[in-house]
Amino acid sequence: MERAIKFQLNESKISILRFWAIILIVDIFGLFVTKYTSVSIGITPFGNGNEFSLLGFNILPIIVYVIVYNYELYYKQFPIALSFSVTRKDFFKSMIVKSIMVTFIFAVIQSGLMKLDPLLVKFIGKEPIYDFKVFNIGIDSVIFVIVYFFIALLLFSTIWNLIAAINYKFGAKIWIVFGAVSILGGTVLNLNLFDLIFPGDWLNVRIDPLQFSIFSIIIIILYIGIYLITTNTNIKHKA
Repeated sequence: MERAIKFQLNESKISILRFWAIILIVDIFGLFVTKYTSVSIGITPFGNGNEFSLLGFNILPIIVYVIVYNYELYYKQFPIALSFSVTRKDFFKSMIVKSIMVTFIFAVIQSGLMKLDPLLVKFIGKEPIYDFKVFNIGIDSVIFVIVYFFIALLLFSTIWNLIAAINYKFGAKIWIVFGAVSILGGTVLNLNLFDLIFPGDWLNVRIDPLQFSIFSIIIIILYIGIYLITTNTNIKHKA
């Protein structure tokens, strides 16, 4: 298992460094563009056009990274790991360790940037957003913000980990099934599956001990499903 963890972490180091280097460059670029031009690069809440967040915009590329990261786990790292005699169980265990570490690193960095955000927004002459519903950047401690980002990102990552695992095992036909289930769920049960796989209202809640426990239980249940799929999946040479 130690070899599997080392392999996956080595794969992630460059990816994480490259991602945050690009994000910080874009953030700095957005800062000066917003200050010295009429173009604003950031997010503005509905109903209050005066408030602005520069670094809150990072959430969008983070979401994309998490989705791509989970697909790479199966379509790139899974075949390589097994070819080096890493067992499926060890790959699964190392994948959990890696996912926790990656989401924690992202949570710490983005939380620190969010605490810095009001100062930068004032620098460019705009009114900062303090209340993001899930946390208040002016009142809540950085620890609270880190906990929110960590559990939210880990839950989102686990959902997409399961989707990637199913997609790798069964191929593109899962999207046909997904489409059929979405239509059936929407018409019969009034459920929208896209609300489950994309961060929407289910993450638009303030974290408390009960909510943290619920998210943690969901993550554990999802990982049980991922374990059953991963340990029964063979290497595919073509996607």
